[in-house]
Parts: sequence; structure tokens; C-alpha cells
Amino acid sequence: MRHISFSLLIFIIFQSFLLTGCPGRGEDPPSTNGDDGQDTEVLGRYLFDDPVPFTETGTLDTPRLVADNTLNNVHLSFLKHDGTSQRIMYTRIEDGEFRSPSYLSEREGQKRGGGYLSMINTENIIFYWVNVTATGGVLRYKETDNSGRTFNMEARWNERNEARWPCVMRISRDTVAYFFIHYGNDWELVMNRNFSDDDEPTIGTPRGTPFRLQGVTDGNDKVWLAYFERTENSGGGRISFMKSSDEGHNFLTRYLFNDLIIQNLTSFFRMARTSQGRDNYIHLIYTEETPELTTIYYASSEDDGESFSTPVAILSSELPLTRAPVLLAHDQYVMIATADADDEGPALRYLLSEDFGENFGPAAVATRSVASPETISGVMGGDGSVILVWDDLAQTSEIGEQIYRLSGTLRGR
Repeated sequence: MRHISFSLLIFIIFQSFLLTGCPGRGEDPPSTNGDDGQDTEVLGRYLFDDPVPFTETGTLDTPRLVADNTLNNVHLSFLKHDGTSQRIMYTRIEDGEFRSPSYLSEREGQKRGGGYLSMINTENIIFYWVNVTATGGVLRYKETDNSGRTFNMEARWNERNEARWPCVMRISRDTVAYFFIHYGNDWELVMNRNFSDDDEPTIGTPRGTPFRLQGVTDGNDKVWLAYFERTENSGGGRISFMKSSDEGHNFLTRYLFNDLIIQNLTSFFRMARTSQGRDNYIHLIYTEETPELTTIYYASSEDDGESFSTPVAILSSELPLTRAPVLLAHDQYVMIATADADDEGPALRYLLSEDFGENFGPAAVATRSVASPETISGVMGGDGSVILVWDDLAQTSEIGEQIYRLSGTLRGR
């Protein structure tokens, strides 16, 4: 891994803009109409089906997916606004189609950030959310042990109020939740094991306002957490990265890039993990906005998160990129997808690496059937196949708004 100073990094990025207009992207080949009917500026590695709409009454947003390694067991949650309240909705894909959705959460309160999903195994899935009421933010959950056919009763997870940015993982034999607690002007990063509903031990205290907590684990003893810390009274901030080697009990806390203050960062940030044998690769993306450009940056670690490559501007646009890019990773495959626009209109674009993030191919178009997506979510299978979903606020039917699903397989598979 090469590590360079922030000032040199800025110089390199500036020079690459002058030479290519988009670091890591370069010149797009002429438009290609493949025999498969996919019309793209760049005939990318993926062959995508036509987007499939899922329509439900009411206002829909914040779709999220979880799936098994084969992508044959795919679960979707989304947020449905019902007057002044919200509900978490659930459905799954069977025989290529969405089932009729069901309610997961009670009606009262606002669901800050929508619902989240964690797959413990193919049968056991946990749905969780922060329910905001007059008394604060409470982490609540619902669980299924038969792949979504039935659920247990909705329950409260944590004792203290004002929970923010939850992240749930299966670590060794425990189900562990990490989340922030806000009280007064102070913040704490805390943990809760196995739905104990006890006061949680403090893992760390952020230096600024934290948001967008991300977590990955190898399922055994190693856990990695990362989040943004917004500088007080500023639009900028830094990434805080934490690593545990004892099943998530104790963490070594460090900032990824001590000399890198991210200016005008957006609230979207993603982390993923892949492995090769005993080697763990950690992948990170974040977006930064200026009046001239919206840029997605990528960085990775090849040594269990001990050190990271210098962030590289992997995709930039003078037109607005979505503020919710998605990062998917499995084995050697790393995919970054986002929605942007060009002279031909909006498009869902992606970049793919097939060597653990060392090299990315040029940006390619997955579909142009997007208009105004707010949230993009996705899952990746062991063969590199992907499923993407997004909420498109500009696409409505007579009975409600639509969520779209897009499936893609690698060419030659």
C-alpha cells in the first residue's frame, strides 16, 4: 500500500481531473448496442434484466435488502409513511416476484433512518429500527427464525433513549448491536449483546457529531466499525475507524486519515468486507460535494484494517450524483453503484473490480429507468451476481409509489 500526504493527494487528483475529467474512469468508448439488447455507453461486465417495479399504496422510501450467498433467499424492508406516522414494511422475492408486503413495526412514532436488516443465517433474520417518540429514540426489533414466514413480537432492545445509527451483527455466537446514544450535548458509542436491554458499556466517545455508523465482522472474533465525525460548527469532518480482535468487546480506535479533513461531506458512507483465505480486505467509499463536483472516493485495506490506501476519487460528476451510493463486495468482486445524469438523462451507473479493489473498470450503465432515486440498496452473491433496489419518487402509479428491483449477472457466467 502506498501512503502519501494530503497535499500531494490533492495535487494528484487535480492533475487527473485535467487529464481525464474523471479519475478511474477515463474516456468512454462509443455507444454499443449489444445483441442482448442492453444499450449502454460502455458495455460493462454485467448483463442486467429490465427493472421490475413494486407498487404499494402510500409514500415509500428507504428500501434495504439482505440475501443469502446464492441470492435465492432475498428479503426487502422499506419505510411506508401513513399520515403522521410510519411503518416498517417487509416482503421477500419468491419465483422472481415480490410477495404482498406485511407490517413489521407498530404505527406510533417516526422510524429514524428507516429499517435495517441483519441475516444471521438463511432462516434467522433480524429487522431493527430506531423508533422516535416524545420520550426519545428507542432501538426496537423483530425477528424471524423461519425465513420470514412468521415473526416474533416487536420488542425494545435498549434501555436508554436517544439511540442513533444502529448496526447489528452476529459475532461468534452472540447477536451484538452497536449504536450511538445522545444525551445533552454528549455522544457515546455503546454496545448491547443478545437483546439484554441493559445499560450498555461505552465503546467510545466521538470528538464531534457522529453519523452513518457502519460495521462488518468475520463472524468470529474480528469486528470493524467506522463512522463519520462531523466537526462542530462545520460541514466537514473525518472518518473514525475502530477494530476489535476479541469478539467486539474491546476496540482499538484510530482515525483513518489524520491529515485528511473531508470538506462538505455528505451523510452517505459505506463499508464492506471481503476475504481471501485468512486475509481480510476492508473497502470504504464516501461522497464529498463542492459547488462544482460531486465525488465518490474509495479506499481499502489489505491487512485486516491495520492500514488503508490513500482515498482515490473514483467517480466524479459536474451533475448531481445520488447522495446514496451503494458498495457491494463478495470474494474478489467489489461493485460501486450510483445514480447520476448526463446529456442523455439520468442513469444508474456502476464500477466493478474483480481483483479485490485493486483496479476498477470504466463506469458502465446498468439502466436508464431511473428518475429521482433517494436510496439505493443491493446484495451480491458468491458468483458476482447482484440485485439492486431503489425508491423512485418521480415514479408513481394510480395507487402509490414504486420501488424498483434490478438483477444482474456477470457476462460469461
